[in-house]
Amino acid sequence: MISSFKKFFENTIKTGPGNNESGHGLQIATAALLLEISRADYDVKPEEQQMVINAIRSKFGLSREETEELIELADREIRESSSYHEFTSLINQEFTPEQKIRIVEHLWEVAFGDRTR
Repeated sequence: MISSFKKFFENTIKTGPGNNESGHGLQIATAALLLEISRADYDVKPEEQQMVINAIRSKFGLSREETEELIELADREIRESSSYHEFTSLINQEFTPEQKIRIVEHLWEVAFGDRTR
């Protein structure tokens, strides 16, 4: 499993157009916040899961497989972290104000994803 993470980083994130170490971190941070907002009510619905997937794919232009791998990586980072600070500070430092607004929009979409019917 570790080799698949390493391969994903090397083949997709580090060498992708415009991506670098910081880009990788931003993708993980964004995915982590989206995952956590979907879990905030302790009842993750399929609608919320799909919103997370859609938000990640639209934000970073990843394939379905790449998105699934990124979600797995973000989930692992969440379990290993002690706070959201590492995620939010990276987003705050690296994203433009417009990008931050879009992330907040994605967070709200996911938060209300199970109430859209």
